[in-house]
Amino acid sequence: LMTSLDETSVGDIPSDWSSVRLEELTQDTLYGANESAEEYDLYRPRYIRIKDIDEQGRLKEEEKASLSPEKAEGYLLEKGDMLFARSGSPGRTYLHRHDNGEYCYGGYSIKHELVSDNLNNEFLSQYTKSQKYWDWIERIARTGAQANINSREYASLLVPFPPLLE
Repeated sequence: LMTSLDETSVGDIPSDWSSVRLEELTQDTLYGANESAEEYDLYRPRYIRIKDIDEQGRLKEEEKASLSPEKAEGYLLEKGDMLFARSGSPGRTYLHRHDNGEYCYGGYSIKHELVSDNLNNEFLSQYTKSQKYWDWIERIARTGAQANINSREYASLLVPFPPLLE
């Protein structure tokens, strides 16, 4: 039976969709701050570590930490940035949706500043919860003392890319 779905390495997608590499959706890719967490302080940037991100990509409210503004400089998140865990829990992602308060990110994560044109960041975030994504993570994560995925490997991730209107 013929359908309007095409089989690609991202699975069955409609014929008017394409698939692109994550690097094509990213303006910049940066590793996080290699700093020790400090006691949480509402008036300093919240420090997001891999352990602060749950399986659904939400920030946990317990055991929050901060960094001083000086240490957080250069590691602040903008609304729409997406973090990918490189070790600890490789594959775990967090889409930054806040535009209130300052948030910075730790060294075991990689920040992808996503392009704003023709990309729905929420769609990409949802894709990283799919079985196809986790199958890819399982193939890519290097085994050893601790599984790890680097920025080049994440850049090669193939993602389904629907028309923005859809």
